[in-house]
Amino acid sequence: MEHHVLLIDPMHKKAITAEVANRAGRTVVFCRTKLGADRIAGQLREQGVMAAALHGGLNQGARNRVLGAFRDGTLPVLVATDVAARGIHVDDVSVVLQVDPPADHKDYLHRSGRTARAGDRGTVVTLALPHQRRTMERQLRDAGVDIVPVKAAPGDDILAATGATAPSGVPIPEEDFQRLLQGPRPHRGGPAGSRGPRHERSGARPHSGGRPDRGDRRGRDDRWARDDRRGRGERPDRGDRLVTRWGDDDGRRGGRS
Repeated sequence: MEHHVLLIDPMHKKAITAEVANRAGRTVVFCRTKLGADRIAGQLREQGVMAAALHGGLNQGARNRVLGAFRDGTLPVLVATDVAARGIHVDDVSVVLQVDPPADHKDYLHRSGRTARAGDRGTVVTLALPHQRRTMERQLRDAGVDIVPVKAAPGDDILAATGATAPSGVPIPEEDFQRLLQGPRPHRGGPAGSRGPRHERSGARPHSGGRPDRGDRRGRDDRWARDDRRGRGERPDRGDRLVTRWGDDDGRRGGRS
């Protein structure tokens, strides 16, 4: 694992971040806050570097899509906070870029551990503003890293040693970014142009033309019962009593025969 601490001017921070992130392979960019992660990822896309943020403010589905795109290589740059980074276990991360210095040497070692995994080589680059120099020197001693911070500016050879290149400056279209996160849509239905029967699309039970179920709530049982009575030669009278066509009612209707 190679370590570089770059002392930079505040005005150059955005440009140097884009140069280091604009390289072949997977890169993890660390920052302290969720808002910072969103801001840095947006700035990188504005300069032509495909990047997405990963932090606790995203819902589970969004986190899974971002991390899945980073794992399969379609998303080359992941901008993460320290909390979110604890769930990152992805091989082939060749560069860790710390845009914001870590809180202490333990966080420095944790962030650095995202690269040089499984015997691979990796590079850790930390950006430090002038007032952060002493803090970084102390963290390096505590972490057992024997290097000296060096001054850097956009386009310097020290950046090229990490594989950094100047970005195109052409913004990534928002629709391309959203399409990358959504991934391929699942294929539904049968062959193209065939939607299938309506009951298959809606999940409803096909109508067989037979007698409805007894549990039907639309009163079909009553209709079938009336049809059955009519088929047996019965009809309802005005008093809602059933009388037969060929007999009498035992004189209850005035004794008629």
